Amino acid sequence: MKRIPQPNVLFVNIGWAERYDGEHRIQGDHEDIRNQSGSPSILGEGNAFSWDSTGLVRCVVGMGRVRPNSSIDVVFVARNPIAHRHEVVGIYFEPSFFYSPWTNRRGRTKTWAEASTRQFKELETAQRASITWPRGRSMRRWARRSGTVFFQELFNRYVALI
Repeated sequence: MKRIPQPNVLFVNIGWAERYDGEHRIQGDHEDIRNQSGSPSILGEGNAFSWDSTGLVRCVVGMGRVRPNSSIDVVFVARNPIAHRHEVVGIYFEPSFFYSPWTNRRGRTKTWAEASTRQFKELETAQRASITWPRGRSMRRWARRSGTVFFQELFNRYVALI
């Protein structure tokens, strides 16, 4: 695979699972995880590293559109409930992004983003490197966007993964 020397790099915080194969329960404090009782067949990260019928893997990447929408690698992290730390669980290389409306409990409709790709790497539980997740409520962090590094530690972890 030909890699762009310095692509945009987006980190996305998803629910924790031993594997993202549609069989392992998703754990975490996100509202959807609690509302769906961790069901991997319902939650957007449940099959994040399993091929679908079209030959793609898919995972949610949070609310709102992802811009820029090209030349982006997405690094997925999750909070290990036993170790009490965030760990890198996998990466999508140059995914496509799709958007759909989602209505919350208050009746407000928002844009929900999903990424899909054929090029990815899932990390086995023992291979998952820990990271310090920056403070704030958003489940997304741009490590690098449009040539600017926003979170050096996250970007360094991405470079080490590659």
